[in-house]
Amino acid sequence: MKSLGGNGQPITQGVATVEEALRYAMSLQVATTISGIDSVAVLRQNLAIARGFKPMTAAEMDALRRRCAPAAGDGHLELYKSTM
Repeated sequence: MKSLGGNGQPITQGVATVEEALRYAMSLQVATTISGIDSVAVLRQNLAIARGFKPMTAAEMDALRRRCAPAAGDGHLELYKSTM
């Protein structure tokens, strides 16, 4: 799973926040969530999210899915899944 949607477009397009995306990924039944880090600022941001991590409730996860569904429907934010 790409926790920030591959190239981060869901974040830059305002569909979800970094915290929402990472909390969602970390709330799934997985042993590890890996997030790319390209700067010290991103490292600090991700550490803060991990240190304060509280799993999303089922209701929070459903609400995020519903909110993201319109933007996710046609795949335009996930071009990494197809040939560009």
